[in-house]
Amino acid sequence: VGTRARSCLLLVCVLAGVTGDEASAQAAENEGTIQAESEPSPGDPPLREFTLAELRKYDGSDVDLPVLLALKGFVFDVTSGKKFYYPGKPYAHFAGRDVTRNTAMFNKDPSTLDRTDFPKKREKYLNKVFEGTYKRKYPVVGFINNPTQPPPGWVEPADDTEVEEDASAQKAGRKQDESRIANWLQSAWTALTGSKPEL
Repeated sequence: VGTRARSCLLLVCVLAGVTGDEASAQAAENEGTIQAESEPSPGDPPLREFTLAELRKYDGSDVDLPVLLALKGFVFDVTSGKKFYYPGKPYAHFAGRDVTRNTAMFNKDPSTLDRTDFPKKREKYLNKVFEGTYKRKYPVVGFINNPTQPPPGWVEPADDTEVEEDASAQKAGRKQDESRIANWLQSAWTALTGSKPEL
């Protein structure tokens, strides 16, 4: 019953225009289960330093290892996000990689993984996702030893066309995501209430 009530509350919040982060926080508060930030506590093991090559071992292909990814220089244990990061799931290619640029640019392009550069105007969005999603949901287990260095073999683009292409891809992806979300919301509403929502 608790999961169904939480789902219903989240759906109502989304339909009312409350953002996903606000809806999740409101639902958790109503259940009295707001999660603590993923800051290490004194009893936690010390944070480990990873290279990008070491991080790749934690891509979900070895069931005996946790699934990790890096964002803004921090390494998160995303093992609990099985529906996102495990092999065959929508963000499986993020596992074992640095996703800083992808997150900042709101794209899933595998060719930009392990890059930490992004336009300054995307920093606010990146910080929102970092704080509101990753730090809230997943424990920090380490850090990348030099997150400011581009990955080996990286060549700086000659002009800003790549940023423009990323923005165009982002806009197309956002429209596709909005359509998927609308369809999902309609299906969820119908499943919960037995009637179609009035739009």
